[in-house]
Amino acid sequence: MARSRMLLHSVGAVALALTLALSAGGAALAADPPTTTDPGAAAAGWIAAQVEAGVGPGSLADAIFAYAATGSGANAAAEALAKLEGQVDGYILDGDVPLPGNLAKTMLAVQVAGGDPGSFGGHDLEADLRGLLVTAPGPDLGRFGTALNTDQALGILALARTSAGIPDEALEWLVAAQCPNGDYQYDGSCPGAGAEDPDTTAFALQALLAGGATEAAATSTELLLDIQGSDGSFSSFGTP
Repeated sequence: MARSRMLLHSVGAVALALTLALSAGGAALAADPPTTTDPGAAAAGWIAAQVEAGVGPGSLADAIFAYAATGSGANAAAEALAKLEGQVDGYILDGDVPLPGNLAKTMLAVQVAGGDPGSFGGHDLEADLRGLLVTAPGPDLGRFGTALNTDQALGILALARTSAGIPDEALEWLVAAQCPNGDYQYDGSCPGAGAEDPDTTAFALQALLAGGATEAAATSTELLLDIQGSDGSFSSFGTP
């Protein structure tokens, strides 16, 4: 996700079946669906079916990331983006207060899908995110409002794609939140070895790389390699 641009290519075979169904009123589903031996296209097609059945805004953003990562589902991504725009107020706002993680995730999804984060569902997402940045001296300097580590990482990844780039303070706050062993905990605590959080650490690592914090990134990379299971899995609080 830290690349300057993720290009959305032609739909994969399975995702294409969904697109045909949407354009033909479901008639395409009556015929035998096309098959594929490409795991990425198959996975994208399965996700597209879930999106069509109805998922929440956070999952819509995840679907957009998945389509981009697999290079498939451009039409499905456009539909997911439209659905996300229709739900954006309830997702990025708590009353009138922006939620930093949801706001950042939405902005990143819009960017990845080729949308305009400056005008999305009546919001200038970049301006809203930058407006959350704490500029007063103290432990919260550089934090996006009340952001937790994953929220901060998403904010950095989204702003890395803008012309103004990542605020130095935002990256410094994330670097300072790193545990000595390279771990990032969801709540910002540092319990030490044996209770690592690979999910949050993976998000933080992407943001560190996007911001050029190579030393901190190397420490988190080493941790993830150390805790990876022999079967390739990562255990999040005991669950592979």
